[in-house]
Amino acid sequence: MHNESIPNLPNVNSIDEVSNRSNRLLRTIVRAGEIALVMTEVLPTNELIRLGIFGLTEAVTRSPIAAAVSLGVSTFVVEESGGLAAAELFDTEKSHKIVESINKKIQKLHVPLNKNLSRASKIGWTLMGGTVIGMALEQRESNERTKENNRIYSTITSAWLAGASAVVGIMAAEGINNSISNPIDGGIVAGTLVLGGSLTKATANVYKKKKIKSTEPKNIGHEMIRDVDYEGRIFQYTTDKQLLSKAAILEQEIWDKEGYGNLDVYADYIKNARTITAFDGEKCIGLARLFESKTKLPPFITEMPYYSQKEKKSLLKLCKKGFVEELGTIAVDESYRNGLIFENLARLAYRDAYYGRGMKHWGVIMEPKRIQRMNKHYGFTFKQLGPEINYQGGLCAAHIMDLKEANDNVREKFPDIYEWFVNQPLNA
Repeated sequence: MHNESIPNLPNVNSIDEVSNRSNRLLRTIVRAGEIALVMTEVLPTNELIRLGIFGLTEAVTRSPIAAAVSLGVSTFVVEESGGLAAAELFDTEKSHKIVESINKKIQKLHVPLNKNLSRASKIGWTLMGGTVIGMALEQRESNERTKENNRIYSTITSAWLAGASAVVGIMAAEGINNSISNPIDGGIVAGTLVLGGSLTKATANVYKKKKIKSTEPKNIGHEMIRDVDYEGRIFQYTTDKQLLSKAAILEQEIWDKEGYGNLDVYADYIKNARTITAFDGEKCIGLARLFESKTKLPPFITEMPYYSQKEKKSLLKLCKKGFVEELGTIAVDESYRNGLIFENLARLAYRDAYYGRGMKHWGVIMEPKRIQRMNKHYGFTFKQLGPEINYQGGLCAAHIMDLKEANDNVREKFPDIYEWFVNQPLNA
């Protein structure tokens, strides 16, 4: 019997599905908000917000106390918001990008790379970097910290940072008012501060350059091509046949997934290649292969077109002298592709080539767009040698880099990267 007055009831499974989608959307929105709060605290946006509020309050009230209170309150709000959001994110599996951003700021602050810092040191770095940076330093020393530990840390740290900012705010506001009331005295004070700041910065830059120059390794030797990162993963120049076999298996698996074909076609190159491996326990998670050029000319010379035959002949002469090699492979296990493994492999390969063996040039076959990104972000100086062709499933071209030119360019334009790339250990 049909009763058309009774409406069709919705399916229970449909209701659950809609509810689940709504919950996922809400979680995504909340997570995006947390990330935004953390990035606001880590990036210069933090200072812009706080100093903007401080300046506006001082301009309107001409009261050092009011300006200092506004700076203290805004500092607490920004720091506490970022700290609580970071506490939530550190407790999730999808926090890699945030952690990478925080680590970049830690590097820019020149925080020492040794894992255990003194309490006084951590307070100093937190004062410079903020609550999230301080929390990251604590987290770096103990992965067993809970979300509640980090929340308490956030509140306490944000409170004392707010108090410190308020004190600085009173001093700054008094200085501003003094400059307005007594322009001559204020001008003398301001000029002295500017001159002192300029001299301090200039002295720091000179010291920094001298320090970098003085610590530049002369010849690190093959036995030094080994390092361990903060998670205990081992990166090293490898000759052990068992380890090389595991690396070859990983490389072939990646080739199969990318549709590059069989590595047998590169057997002659691989036979004489230098291999840097990355292992997480017994598992090979990455490798870099450097093809020598004296015994057998590498693929970037023999298999790719060139704009200039004259330039090709010049490179051939350098190859026969053993001054050129090809960065043939940097392969990373799919589950470890966060950028760090690639960078660690690249820098050990670079140390081995330039400082360990006196290599002069690196050739590579790669997509020009990827080369441009590497040059931009790391200060490399790869130059394209010929037109793009379809090579192993992509539009690639031959490129060359003068290692001394690259070394000098990175040292001058990216001193922080240079210090890490050339001198520092991985275990930070």
